Amino acid sequence: MLEGIKPGDRVINSLGEEATVVDVKVFDNGRTRLRLDPPITGWINDWLSRSWSYERDGKFVRDPSDKKASDLVKVLRHD
Repeated sequence: MLEGIKPGDRVINSLGEEATVVDVKVFDNGRTRLRLDPPITGWINDWLSRSWSYERDGKFVRDPSDKKASDLVKVLRHD
């Protein structure tokens, strides 16, 4: 899902929040750190942030036993 994501693309998370990608950092382990505007929810029942990390498939990076986070469900490519 996140292969080729770039600034200007928009993402939608599992809570229906939408944000524009401002910056992308891809790490050697395949995880991607996105800087977003406006801030969106990562950890459920916690703060909004402009920067979160995701797996290639859009899953929020978290401890496998913790299910209380918002994953990305869609990427809208900016042409």
